[in-house]
Amino acid sequence: MKWLQDVEHADLAEHAIQKLLELGAEYLEADISLVDKSYGLEYSQDYSSLHGWEGQIGEDHRMTISALQDLYIDNPDFDRTYSEKGLRRYPYYEVRGKSLYYYNIFFHGEYLCRILIMTEDQKEAPPFLHFLTYLCKHIENCYVHVYRQRTENDRYTALRLVFSRLLKGGEISDGEQDKLLRQIGWSGKSDYLLACLTAKGYGNSAPTLAYTCSQLEAALHECCAVQEGNRIFFIQNISIAGSREHMDETLPEFLRENLFQAGISCVFHSLTNLNMYAREAQFALLEGAEKAPDCWIHDFTEYRLDYMLERTRSGVPAADLCHPAFQTLKDYDRKHPGTELFQTLYQYTVKMFHAADTAKTLLVHRTTFFYRLKKIQELTPIDFENPDERLLLALSVKLIPYVFPADKPAPSPPGDRP
Repeated sequence: MKWLQDVEHADLAEHAIQKLLELGAEYLEADISLVDKSYGLEYSQDYSSLHGWEGQIGEDHRMTISALQDLYIDNPDFDRTYSEKGLRRYPYYEVRGKSLYYYNIFFHGEYLCRILIMTEDQKEAPPFLHFLTYLCKHIENCYVHVYRQRTENDRYTALRLVFSRLLKGGEISDGEQDKLLRQIGWSGKSDYLLACLTAKGYGNSAPTLAYTCSQLEAALHECCAVQEGNRIFFIQNISIAGSREHMDETLPEFLRENLFQAGISCVFHSLTNLNMYAREAQFALLEGAEKAPDCWIHDFTEYRLDYMLERTRSGVPAADLCHPAFQTLKDYDRKHPGTELFQTLYQYTVKMFHAADTAKTLLVHRTTFFYRLKKIQELTPIDFENPDERLLLALSVKLIPYVFPADKPAPSPPGDRP
C-alpha cells in the first residue's frame, strides 16, 4: 500500500509526527490525536478524537481538573493504564457506534504521552488493528527522537542526576557543585528550598509521578524535580525565581489541581547537605499530613519543636524526659477524683504561666485556681520562677500524648501552643 511506503519514508523530524497523523487519518479513516497526561493536545489531525467528552474538555483544549479527578475517583484502576504497552481499547469512553483506542509512548520506561484513535465500531477487524499498531510504532519512533533531542538540550539534565544521587545519601565536592551550578546559571550564594510531594490517595504510579515532575518544572520558575520511589522532590532557586512569594502563590494551586501534599524545608545555600533538607521536607510532610490533613503545604519551620522532640524520644522513653510533676499529679488525681491538678498544671503551662487566662480556660474562679496551684507546689518540687523549669514544663506538654496516650488532657483553644 502507498500509505505504508509513505509511513516508512517519514523522517525523524518533529513535523513528521503531524504528517504521520494525517496519513493515518486519511488512509485508515480514523481520528487520531497525540495528547499529554492531562489530555492537552500536542499533535492532532482532528480534535474529533475527543468528541463525546463535552463538558470535560476546557477552552484550553485540556481535560478539566474536575473531570480528571472524577475519572480517577470513579475508576480506581485508571492510573494503571499509563503503564500499559501496545495498542489497547480505552475502557472509560462510551459513545455509541464508536471505539477509542490508545497507545502509550515511553522513553527508558518513563511515560511521555498517549496516542488516541477513534474509529467506527465495524473497523475493529484484525487487518485494521495491525495497520494501526504499525502506524503507532512509527509515531512513537518520531516522538521519542524529538523528545531525546529536547532532553539533551535540557539545562537541568545533569542537576537531576546529582539531585537523585544526593537524595540517596551520595556526596558532592565543592568543585563539582560549583561547576554544576555554573552550568545552569545558579550560584552557591543563592537561596534554595527543597520540597517533598506525595499523592493524596492515588496517582502515585511511576508514569504519573514522572509526568508531575515535568509539570512542576513548567509551573515553577527555576525548579528541578525528580522522582524517588512514590514521592517527588524538587529544589527551587528562589533567589533567581524572584522571591518565595511566587512559589507560595503557584504551588498551592498546583497541589490542589493534582491532589498532592507537600512538605517544605528551611532555606539553604549549598547542595552539600541536601539530604538533610530532604529529611526536613519529609518530616514536615508526614507530621503535617497527620496534624493538618486538609492543608496542601506543610512548612518545616512550623514543626521544628516536633522534630526536636521526635529526635529526643528516639533515644530514651518519653516518660523519662517529661517533668515528674505530671506523673505525680496524675497519680494524685486518680486517688482523689475531682481535684484536676494534672489538668491545671497542663493549662497553666499552655497559658505561659498566666493565672487569669488559666482560670478562664478551666472555667474556675481565680481563688479556686490559686488553691490548686498551692496544692501543686505542696505535692511537687516545681519552682515556677526557674526558667529551666518552665522550659522543661513546656517541653513536657508536647510529650504528654506519648506518656499518657490513653488519658490525654483536654485540647487547648486555637493559638494556645506553648
